[in-house]
Amino acid sequence: MPSWNVGLRKVVAATLVAASASAVVASSAQAGNLFTTIGITNTNPETRANGQIRGGWTFPGQEMPPGNTRIVPANDASDDVPLLLPDTTGNRLNLAAYRGQPFTIKADQQKAYTRLHFFGTSADGTGGGTYTLRFADGTSETATFNFPDWCGNPTAPTHIALGRFTGRNTTSGGMDGATCAFFHVTVNISAANAGKTLTTIVMPPSTSQGGNVQAYLMSLTAETSAAVYETFDLSAQDQFPNDKASPTTTAEIVSATQPTADGWYQNAISVKLAGTDPGDGSAGVEQLQYRIDGGTTTTTIVTRDTATLTVPVNLEGPHVFEYRSIDGVGNTEPFKSVAVRIDRSAPTTTPLPGTAYGADGWYDGPVAVNFLAGDGAGSGIAKTEWKYAGDADWQTTTNGVGVIDRTGTNVVEFRSTDFLGNVEATKTLELKVDAKAPVTTLLVNGGVPAATYPGAVSFEFTRDDGAGIGAAGTEYRINGGNWTEFTVPVGLAADGAYRIDFRSWDTLGNVERYQSHTLTKTTPVAGPTPPAQNTAPSTQKPAPFAALEEMPSRLLTRSALRNGRFVVSISCQSVDKSTISLTVSKATAKQLKLKSATLAKRTVACGGEGRGSVALKPSATVKRALLRYKRSFEATLKLSAPGQVKDDAELTIRK
Repeated sequence: MPSWNVGLRKVVAATLVAASASAVVASSAQAGNLFTTIGITNTNPETRANGQIRGGWTFPGQEMPPGNTRIVPANDASDDVPLLLPDTTGNRLNLAAYRGQPFTIKADQQKAYTRLHFFGTSADGTGGGTYTLRFADGTSETATFNFPDWCGNPTAPTHIALGRFTGRNTTSGGMDGATCAFFHVTVNISAANAGKTLTTIVMPPSTSQGGNVQAYLMSLTAETSAAVYETFDLSAQDQFPNDKASPTTTAEIVSATQPTADGWYQNAISVKLAGTDPGDGSAGVEQLQYRIDGGTTTTTIVTRDTATLTVPVNLEGPHVFEYRSIDGVGNTEPFKSVAVRIDRSAPTTTPLPGTAYGADGWYDGPVAVNFLAGDGAGSGIAKTEWKYAGDADWQTTTNGVGVIDRTGTNVVEFRSTDFLGNVEATKTLELKVDAKAPVTTLLVNGGVPAATYPGAVSFEFTRDDGAGIGAAGTEYRINGGNWTEFTVPVGLAADGAYRIDFRSWDTLGNVERYQSHTLTKTTPVAGPTPPAQNTAPSTQKPAPFAALEEMPSRLLTRSALRNGRFVVSISCQSVDKSTISLTVSKATAKQLKLKSATLAKRTVACGGEGRGSVALKPSATVKRALLRYKRSFEATLKLSAPGQVKDDAELTIRK
């Protein structure tokens, strides 16, 4: 902001110089001069004698900014509207009393304006009148307003622009103690004339209050919709007749750190603007303007000798910073721009695990959690990671998805990192997973089952669901009969061979693949020891059966199936061989682009311990299909053996 001398210089009164007064009167005849009165002088006797406001008072020129300069009043706290000061030496007319004077705007300043800023005052009371605004298309409108008394108080939105001064200069010598001021009034162009070119402003024919009241105009500034100010020379004196060129502005980004290769900063920055107005007789840069993303334009009046401005920028994201300069006669540079990219904030991640299947938030299988990460207006998500609480290593999600498959109540930690290395504070998620069925233990006569029992036999069960939700029930069947839910110990009365099948389930519906135990019950013979041939155990065989055992989760992948690691295990009794096949639905076979719904098929032999295993090996065609297909799919694992022995299991083959 320009500074100006507000110190009072006391000057001894001197003899009035009549020649000076006559010279002033002659100057009023200048063509186009709107001024009619000398209302600003200094303390020199030659100029103080020119006072023409109501009995010889004038504003103190020694307390005002230099005349014929374009300034923003330093003490005006209401706005930053510039004005063009008239001559303040007291040798030229510098105030316009209302006399109906027309002011024709210079051709290069005739344009569409949104508002006008009037700077003036009134003597001997509040005074005003009606201005007429004329446009290039022949239309016009009026604006009526008042200036407060020069030593009075304004009413908002009218406010003081210059002053208050410590007193008034008098023609009789010295100063009085009246603290007077110039005031600022804003007039908006009507909507009906918006966009029209303003050509002429006509002063009111007289101060409307009449009597001794006299209103004065000192300066007039017009404002465009782009926040460009034009200050009009009401004295018809062009200070810079040869300055027709626009100024030039440069912009430099100032930062405590270096940007990334694509221009992102990890901290707030500043944009340093420097304007120049080259050429002889130039008015110099007066305004530096900037806006961000085409928003509101901010104007700063600068000192012409040091036309620089540093603008702090702390906006997250990519933005366009536009800037330009305006010189002292209103030549306006087109907006230029520089890209500003700031990312100081870490991303934010929201976990979306889907709906739990069981009571109290339990899931009955591996949970695919979609870790939805966002970086707002920042540089973007580089990675999202998760791990079980207590584990050392982080796991990077695949397309933002992590699979939680540990049985029990899991505390999962997660975070995201953006491309500038901003790391989100670790968050946690609790997931209860029970993907496994309970494990059942058979007790015969209260102990570990044996193969042969002479005498009474009674069996019962215990079950364990580990860290899972808890077992809900157990059932059994004898020699392939109907399944019966276990409640109390079960006795076997008759002699013979028995196969006891048993299994348990939990409250999520996870069902254990049934286990089997074969035993023989005999009744001891009383008396002498019978012949050896009568002591042989029963040769009765239990009925044939076979069952699929649960496959480990790590094998349920396309990769394991392609590479021959898809190992299937069975438990069996009285069965020599079983056929194992892996099939899909017709719809899935179509998605895999296969003609057959069978992916693989092999025979497995039942070993002497009632167990067997085999690795399914798909054909080359199926392998190629599995390599092309990038998603998970559902499949059915089937077992078949002679004697109508069958079992099957529904599987999800992960990608």
